[in-house]
Amino acid sequence: MIEWLIDVFFIKQPRLRRFVTRMLYGNRLLSATLLGSTFHVHSVKENGYLRASKASARLSALRDETPVLLSLANIISNNCAFVDIGANVGLYSIVFSRFKRIHEDFHVYAFEVHPDTFTRLEANAHLHGFSAMNVGVGERQERVQFVGGAVSHVTTRADISNQYNIAQEVFAADIVPLANIAFAQRDLIIKIDVEGQEMAVLEGARMFFDEGRVKGVYIDGYVDAKCWDFLESFGFDMRDGKTLEAAGRETFSLLALRR
Repeated sequence: MIEWLIDVFFIKQPRLRRFVTRMLYGNRLLSATLLGSTFHVHSVKENGYLRASKASARLSALRDETPVLLSLANIISNNCAFVDIGANVGLYSIVFSRFKRIHEDFHVYAFEVHPDTFTRLEANAHLHGFSAMNVGVGERQERVQFVGGAVSHVTTRADISNQYNIAQEVFAADIVPLANIAFAQRDLIIKIDVEGQEMAVLEGARMFFDEGRVKGVYIDGYVDAKCWDFLESFGFDMRDGKTLEAAGRETFSLLALRR
């Protein structure tokens, strides 16, 4: 009912709509940023893009995740696996699972260490047809103490906890190296979001790098220079995951692409 009223008494009243929009947003050229790209808009004539830009700037999922999803989608191919490490509830896995419809032998593997978060990831895996595993990924097989926080995406190892974690919310979980997983697909695209344990994940996957099977690596929150050195040693091209511009060592969203 509300949508109908807005459509009839505002959207379909162009003079009124223009007047109100000018009062709220001005009547000028501005810059908007969506999906990792900045472009010119008019505050009235392209008001929808302007409002979307403002909303995107406020919401991290829109600001930080959607540009990277677009970049990674570009490198998916036949006989390829998308490996989602630190999957949380599986946003990346859910989106990329649809590519099975157009790429042969493509599959998604999602890893989430927190048992509570994993319950939702597992439900989403059943819904969208990808594989989900309730383990952490690291350099070697071991059992480790983890700590949670107010929200699910800040879970990390207890020995490197920070101000985002709640010290009392500790749990034990298994860690496995990625090399222990038998991926049927030839190529791997690896997304890593593990709150400070990125280098351990890379070391545990070294076998796949040696075999030339890794097509791309995305690190959400790159800070450890050892990760850059590791990827550079295998000849990867470093890019900003949001814009695909050449990356520098200060780039936060790091996308490494096989040459």
